[in-house]
Amino acid sequence: MSDFDDNVMFSGFTLGMFVGALIALFKAPRLKLNQLIKSNPDKADSVTDKANKRTNLITALTSVDPIEESIAQGKKAARRRRTELGLDQDD
Repeated sequence: MSDFDDNVMFSGFTLGMFVGALIALFKAPRLKLNQLIKSNPDKADSVTDKANKRTNLITALTSVDPIEESIAQGKKAARRRRTELGLDQDD
């Protein structure tokens, strides 16, 4: 009986979260970018420049290939494990 109550409570909580998220999406105020740009073109250019700079910075910081990074971490872990097991013995 307790398992049933826990499952019902969890599913009710999850359903409530989804319904709340949907309501929040429909009731949230809309940002009208076109009106902002027309009313303040200088500020829009400034914001666009800042956004482009940050995008370039993020791209530069994350330009490492995730596959190569994962392979390097795996090799490092394998070397460490071989050393722990005593399989890397220099002759």
